[in-house]
Amino acid sequence: MGRLSLDVGLAIPNQPNLMSSYTNLAEAYMLSGKPAEALACLESAKEWMGVQRSWRANVNFLCESANIALMMGNLVLALELSEAAEAMARDRERIVPEAGMFWKLRILLAEHTTGAETTLQMAEQAQQIFRNRHAIYYLEALAVTAWVERRRLGAHSVETERGLRLFTSLGARGFRTSLSAQGFLA
Repeated sequence: MGRLSLDVGLAIPNQPNLMSSYTNLAEAYMLSGKPAEALACLESAKEWMGVQRSWRANVNFLCESANIALMMGNLVLALELSEAAEAMARDRERIVPEAGMFWKLRILLAEHTTGAETTLQMAEQAQQIFRNRHAIYYLEALAVTAWVERRRLGAHSVETERGLRLFTSLGARGFRTSLSAQGFLA
């Protein structure tokens, strides 16, 4: 593993994907019912982020942390992190890492903070952007669409219900479990 030495004598791992490893492990701990271990992983990711990191890494860290906050039932923190990610990405939305996650959190934020009547439109727009382009991002768009429809209409549309079957046909059971733990899927 590559290491970066700092003047203070600390060795900080210099792996570009280390933050994602920490947040993925945090998610696995949350799904296993081990929130203390998940928080320890998030703290390690935060420490790694303490060294000057790229815009991309910072946006991704905020979004991943918001997902974990949702899994922990901390909606206030999830909204704060989503708002910070959106502010950091302003005018660069087209190049955010993990665009499906970013859109999902953006729609969550809009629904909770502005009560925007346009959130269903935003969710449908996200589906259009990712359909036939990126399966994982499209599944996130479907999940947030299902969530908005339940909130706004009380049930899923026939089209969304059909789309949700993709989780099974694509073998994305774990991803569905994660989105359920975040509160997007029933």
